[in-house]
Amino acid sequence: MLPDSYCANRSYTCWLNRNAFSGPSVPSAAAPTPYFGNIGVNRLVGPGYFDVGLALSRRFSVREKQYVEIRAESFNLENRVNFRNPSNPGLVGNASGSALNSSNFGKILSDVSPRIMQFAVKYVF
Repeated sequence: MLPDSYCANRSYTCWLNRNAFSGPSVPSAAAPTPYFGNIGVNRLVGPGYFDVGLALSRRFSVREKQYVEIRAESFNLENRVNFRNPSNPGLVGNASGSALNSSNFGKILSDVSPRIMQFAVKYVF
């Protein structure tokens, strides 16, 4: 039985279990791709993503065809950390740093974006 493809306690320091992945060091016609543990193709699951955005605006009339608009926007309102997918498994010697022999294999190395807030005032005439 092959080991589980995920770490026992999934976190950004260990998402994929290196021991569940193996592959040939040089691709050949008999084995052109690495073996991905006991899961099928396109079955790896990342940490997920959740984001709440909010926009508020208000128009104030100045004259008949003129107004001032005040707008406030917020992205990732709750300031939740949304991690990117872990480094992808690949062949030994892969230049992307995601090869099986890489120290970064299966680790999450970055997140998406922090909370962003912006404010605007627009005068239309």
